[in-house]
Amino acid sequence: MNIGGGIIKRHSIFALLFALGIAMLAIPSSVGVMDSVNNQENAKIELDNKEIQQVSAATYKKVYYKKYYKKWYKSGGRWRYYWMSYWTYKYVKTSNSVSATRTSSSTTYKTSSSSSESVSTDGLSSTASYINQNFNHRSGASTTAAGVRRTGYGDCWGLADLAAQELNKKGYTVRVVQGASRGSPRHRWVQYKSGSSWKTFESTMVTKRYGSKHYSYAIATARTIIKYY
Repeated sequence: MNIGGGIIKRHSIFALLFALGIAMLAIPSSVGVMDSVNNQENAKIELDNKEIQQVSAATYKKVYYKKYYKKWYKSGGRWRYYWMSYWTYKYVKTSNSVSATRTSSSTTYKTSSSSSESVSTDGLSSTASYINQNFNHRSGASTTAAGVRRTGYGDCWGLADLAAQELNKKGYTVRVVQGASRGSPRHRWVQYKSGSSWKTFESTMVTKRYGSKHYSYAIATARTIIKYY
C-alpha cells in the first residue's frame, strides 16, 4: 500500500508540474498580445496628439501680457488702492485667410481674395498693446491724439482719436463713434470695417486703468458717427 501510495503521489506531482509548464508557456503569448494591443493604442494616441498639435499650431498662438489688479488698503479711515500686475498668457486664434504686406514705413494688413468678410486681427492686437503699454486713461485729460502722445494720458475722446490714427496707418478702415456708457453720455471709441460690418475697438478699455481688457470689450452702443479715417 505504501508503494502504491508513493506511485499515486508521484503521478500527482508530475501532473501538477505538467500543468504549470503549460501555463508558463501560455503567459508569454498573452503578454505579447497585450503588448501588441497597447502599442497600437499608444500609436493611435500619439498620432492624435500630433494632429491636435498641428491644428493648434496652425490656428492659435500664445500671447503674453500683463494683467493688472487693484491692491486695496485702509488709510486715514478710507479705503484706497494702487495698481499691481503680473505676467500671464492666453491663446489667441489667428486667421489663415489674411496676409500682411510690409511697406517702408509701416505694415499694412489686408484681407485675401478668398475671404472678404474678415480682416487680420494682428494689427488690432498690436495697436491695443501699444496703447496699453504707452498711454493711460484719465478723466479730464487730452481729447486729441496729439495731446495723448505728448502727455501720455487721454480721456475717451483722445484715446479714440489716437487709436483711429494708429489703425488707419495699418490699413484699416475706421471711424470714431459716440454713444452713452455708464460713465459718460458722450463716450467715444473706434469701429473698424470687417467685410460688410463695423466692429468694436474699445480704445478706453484696453488701458491699464480699466484692467487691460480686450479691444472688443464694448461698453456702449453707437449713436453718432464723429469721423471717418
